[in-house]
Amino acid sequence: MKRIFRNTWLDVRPFEKDLPTDQFYIRLCNRLKELCYRNTGLVSEFKELDEEDYDVLSCMAAAYFEDVVSGTGVFQTFVRICRQKCGKTLPFYHLEDYDEYLEDDINEPDLEFLIWYYMAMRFDYVVLPNDPCIATMAGIFFEELDAQWDYAPENQQLRDFYTFKDDPDDYFAVRTYMQKIFFSNYLTAPDASLTLDEEMEDAIEELAEQKADTAAAQALLSGHYDDLTYKIRNCLWGTTMTEWALAYVEDDSEIARNILTISPKLTGHFEVEDETENHYVLSRLSDHTEYRVLKKSLEANPLKTGVFVRISLIRWRGDWHWSGSLGIFPSFTEENIEDDRLLAEEQQEFLHKDFWKTAREAIDKQHDTFLNLFNKDLIFGTKAQILHQYREFLTACGADTAVVDRMEQETRLLDNDALLFFDEREGVNLAFGCNEAFCSVPCTRPKVRLEAFEHILFNPDCRIGLLERAVQEYVPQDEPLLDMIMELFREDFDFLVSFYKTDDILRRPDVTVTGFGQIL
Repeated sequence: MKRIFRNTWLDVRPFEKDLPTDQFYIRLCNRLKELCYRNTGLVSEFKELDEEDYDVLSCMAAAYFEDVVSGTGVFQTFVRICRQKCGKTLPFYHLEDYDEYLEDDINEPDLEFLIWYYMAMRFDYVVLPNDPCIATMAGIFFEELDAQWDYAPENQQLRDFYTFKDDPDDYFAVRTYMQKIFFSNYLTAPDASLTLDEEMEDAIEELAEQKADTAAAQALLSGHYDDLTYKIRNCLWGTTMTEWALAYVEDDSEIARNILTISPKLTGHFEVEDETENHYVLSRLSDHTEYRVLKKSLEANPLKTGVFVRISLIRWRGDWHWSGSLGIFPSFTEENIEDDRLLAEEQQEFLHKDFWKTAREAIDKQHDTFLNLFNKDLIFGTKAQILHQYREFLTACGADTAVVDRMEQETRLLDNDALLFFDEREGVNLAFGCNEAFCSVPCTRPKVRLEAFEHILFNPDCRIGLLERAVQEYVPQDEPLLDMIMELFREDFDFLVSFYKTDDILRRPDVTVTGFGQIL
């Protein structure tokens, strides 16, 4: 067994700096890992875990301990969100099964959840939270942490890092703080921060391929980074940076009240029409709507009257602030106007109730068409049969059927089974290779049925509505593992959906085709 050194410990800390407390917590990490390896039964049962996994799990448990001892409130933020979302302290675990759950103290079910969380991110199969090995490891961790409670040093620097000490009226100070507490902690960073890094790497590669000018590339990357920090959702309840920050800070604090004023981000093309002492007056190219943008937010990039900009704006405490992308141009083209019109339409979908009403009416009408054609909401068949029926549906809706021709080409190598169903929120969905997940389809091989269910779960092309229907329509089988998984999903469906399908949890009333993105 190799020792855990400083660099591994710093991976779960929000900043790279040697602190007086490091020696204690690195020693604790090694002690936790050693205790796991001493339990030969645990190591032999947890065959999927390698030594690096034990390093990370030991460091996460030590970081959780440091969090509770130092009162930084990271795990308590997750508990607070759980209670808001589902009325339970934690997903999965019934606290009456434990002696007691102590606020602001270490708890064994907290550690069980942390272990499940790491393993569920690590492996491409469903990890059962009641796995006896998870309970064994959590018990090992808890016993050692409890024994070290009286000796554990508080980390004042860590507490200072997560404490807001700037002006709560300063948008940029608050934004920086929100980014810090969401993307730089042991609990949300393994998912949110990794996603942010991957998205930024993709953007850098794309700009490199385009051979973009250095200054322009830096401006684009800065804007893209800001946009992503608001957009990215963590797999723990699908929380955004803003939602996590509101759960982290005190409800009645001035910073919380100010965070609540942050509007959805607006991006568009504008002409700088005028300026006053404190504001730039921007006129949107597509509809000439005026926006008064606080000059102070653009101190580093002052604007001149008569120039054209592509800019992202946030409304904060009654004023529009620049936040995100900024491109400055001497003139505009018809292409800029069309681009702005499309951006405006996209934003209207989220900001205006009329859009939702119209979309709801459209989806209800299409649902009636679906029922009139097929007499039911879910149809199984061969790929050829389902594509033929989908073509019938498109024809009845007066939509272009060319998409079916394309699908026939793109699905040539997929399994021959398919299904078509109508979801009341997402509209019509077409999916391939997962029919055996449904009990209404005969199945003599439980393993195949489990694989089909996991296909729905892990494949981003399979939408939430399909997963929900698979869980709802399942009846107990002669396969204990599959039965346990379905029971798990029935009990904690909302949390598991946010975990496995984080990018899909904002279910919109569109009529879509799974995997092909067509909107009627």
